[in-house]
Amino acid sequence: MSQLTFTRRLILKGSVVSIVGLHLSGCKVAETHLFQVTEKGQYFSAQELTLLNDIAELMLPPTDTAGAADANVAAVLDGMMISWASENTRKQFKRAIMAFDIAAQNLHKTSYEFLTYDKRLNVLIDFDTSAFKKPTSDQANSQDYRRLKELIFLIYYSSEEANDSYVAIPGEYFGDLTQNEYEALMSERQHGG
Repeated sequence: MSQLTFTRRLILKGSVVSIVGLHLSGCKVAETHLFQVTEKGQYFSAQELTLLNDIAELMLPPTDTAGAADANVAAVLDGMMISWASENTRKQFKRAIMAFDIAAQNLHKTSYEFLTYDKRLNVLIDFDTSAFKKPTSDQANSQDYRRLKELIFLIYYSSEEANDSYVAIPGEYFGDLTQNEYEALMSERQHGG
């Protein structure tokens, strides 16, 4: 089995379509403080995007920096399902997202979206602890979740909102640049200069 390595180039290639194509719309539910997505995405349903957006925000909440929702992680991931992901990857991420609803049903006898913030956080903590335990009781769910979590973090840390030194360099990809070549390219494409 080959292991896929995510790179900034791969993420940005997939995210270009999604950033332009989708911004999550919805409203925050007063009782649960959950952002309820009201429109389906390019790939995920509105319910799946609601869960995905909340899961990402619980993993990467806003502090003195932007959170996952501010960085539009769920929308970028949704776009990547169309522009980058294989059918197997799409199914894997759908299973990982819906596993949270199943876990909520098992733990609290209600759907994930009806849980309070604290209960949703507990579901995430339980899910995360179980997924990274060795040996895992449910290998397929653990692999699905670990891959989803990795991609959430990669998208977030590749975003402009989460990265102080983010510089978008439009145009073609340049591989092995020397420091001087890199600085010349940055100077040539500097914004507002």
